[in-house]
Amino acid sequence: MAESKFIFHYLDLTARGEVTRLTLAAAGKEYEDARIPFEEIAQQRHRFPFEQVPVLEIDGKMYTQSFAINCYIAKEFGIYGDNNLERLLIDQVLLLIKSIFDTASHFLSEKDPAKKVAKVKEFKMNTCLPTYRKLEKLLEQNGTGYFAGNRLSVAEIAVYDVTTTTLQFVIVPIDGKFPLLQANLRKTAEFPEIKAYMATRKNQHFPVSQQPQVPPSTKTA
Repeated sequence: MAESKFIFHYLDLTARGEVTRLTLAAAGKEYEDARIPFEEIAQQRHRFPFEQVPVLEIDGKMYTQSFAINCYIAKEFGIYGDNNLERLLIDQVLLLIKSIFDTASHFLSEKDPAKKVAKVKEFKMNTCLPTYRKLEKLLEQNGTGYFAGNRLSVAEIAVYDVTTTTLQFVIVPIDGKFPLLQANLRKTAEFPEIKAYMATRKNQHFPVSQQPQVPPSTKTA
């Protein structure tokens, strides 16, 4: 399967599709990055399973659901742990990160500016910081600097994505209160294939109309 032709269908954004792009980059897998303009997705939904993206097309057959896609790629290219216990550790991180996206989706579509600012502040205090504490604890328990085993996995990629790229305009920056998480993110950023991808990546996030306009003076910690 490693020689199969991959086409990744997603919006011309980071968002939920970026973990897949990062995972493919880390795996060194060549693929077609089929980006769909945001304003065209409504007309193209009918082409995809479940009428949604992201979709990974493998040799002409389409598969959907970001969690399933990311796990498949990680398994196929050896970045999904060495045994089932390590995969259990990885899955719990992936699902924890998924919960951040799910929570963020509740305010990204908020049209009232004042309500959006309030929701962003709540997100930072009640979602970001507790999640960081959980991730720091997992790293402490594993004791290797990684979430599972002793090398990079899709868990590192998902955490790196959500904290430094996809939700960077609303996420709480990782500071010295979380030294293990900081170190983990640095190692992920320096992974050669990820570093190379980031150097040339299209740095496009959510549409401006969906980005919360948070005043610089807003305090969250």
